[in-house]
Amino acid sequence: MLLHASPASAESFQGLLKKGYTVGKMSQGKSGALGWVLTGKDGKQFCK
Repeated sequence: MLLHASPASAESFQGLLKKGYTVGKMSQGKSGALGWVLTGKDGKQFCK
């Protein structure tokens, strides 16, 4: 699966959840960091 990240944002994990984003399973990002992909109406965000 290939994910394209949006530009960096100061939005917090909790803030995205409050906006209705859903949390996917833990995965590894392009940098090798582990985190979660949150999916919402504005697209996908990777959170460590």
